[in-house]
Amino acid sequence: VADCTALANVIATNGLPRLETLYLNGNGFGAEGMQALAGGLGGAALPSLKSLGLHANGIGEAGASALGAALGRGALPRLQQLYLGGNGLGSAGLIALAPGLRARPQLTILRLDHNGIGDDGVAALVAPGEGVLPSLEQLYLELNQISDAGCAALAAALSSGAMPSLKTIHLGNNPASGAAKAAVDTALASRR
Repeated sequence: VADCTALANVIATNGLPRLETLYLNGNGFGAEGMQALAGGLGGAALPSLKSLGLHANGIGEAGASALGAALGRGALPRLQQLYLGGNGLGSAGLIALAPGLRARPQLTILRLDHNGIGDDGVAALVAPGEGVLPSLEQLYLELNQISDAGCAALAAALSSGAMPSLKTIHLGNNPASGAAKAAVDTALASRR
């Protein structure tokens, strides 16, 4: 947490204006560390950052909420790749994060695997409206708690034109039926 606070202080003073890639994977700094780091992510913070890796840090719902709030303030304006696998976000975390993600129309890769995300979280991410991830090409949702209802939300979003650039969606190791996953694949394939 102390290191996250120190990094946040550097970021807050625009100390890394040309940084394009930041990987903090596997540090286990938890929600408190993510909240400290997000505290330094004011409007237009890390203006050149394109790729952020936060895999396996245990940030949970509170950390996801803090990151979502930072994105909502305009932080990481050029973010294209976000890696959040293995953080215990749950549906509530994704619900809190979704508006911030949708405020990043240039996002091309989003990894949300192994987070305990359920149907409500997926529905929040792909809810109808503006900014449904227009540039997203790869979406990783494997190893979550997504059932047939979550797959139906994904299929409906794809059929309605959401995520028009999406090429790959990973749904393996979710409790959804094979038919529900196939419906997502069919909706995705029908747009090609």
